[in-house]
Amino acid sequence: MNILKASEVNPDTAVINATIKSFDSRAMTEASLIKELKLYHSIFGSTFYTDAIEYATSFPNPFGGKPFPSTTTTRITGYSKTKDRYTVSVDQTIDNLDTKEFLQQMNKSVSATISDSTLNTAAEALRSWKTNDTSLFEVISATGWITHLVFNRTVTSPGKKSEEIWEIKMKQ
Repeated sequence: MNILKASEVNPDTAVINATIKSFDSRAMTEASLIKELKLYHSIFGSTFYTDAIEYATSFPNPFGGKPFPSTTTTRITGYSKTKDRYTVSVDQTIDNLDTKEFLQQMNKSVSATISDSTLNTAAEALRSWKTNDTSLFEVISATGWITHLVFNRTVTSPGKKSEEIWEIKMKQ
């Protein structure tokens, strides 16, 4: 792993290096490896409607501390009577968060030494980021089994857009 000294980097790189260093921990590695399992099981036991239902939720903070406040909207977006399947949409948007507090927690968790001015610059840059997770679940009505899951995480910042898309499909 190539981690640069704080004097050699701009504020964005310092934050990125601290994030990379955080994956040296067992907890962060495990959390990143089980996200598909957690998502796949996330809708079990829930009730869904054709009208959108919006409610306050939270998004886990990978560095400990308070979770991020978020808003989740769920609804049934489609139904196929011939296939006996319905589609559930789950949309989670992270609300504006206290980015400085988040960066301080990250800084502490990785034992990094990021200067206050770098922390303030990075916090201001992060404040403009928007994170949205959209999941589409195709479910067999009779059994509740998920046959197809598509996950899309979109992170946008001024002039940049990053997407993570993956899919789980039940073998027929």
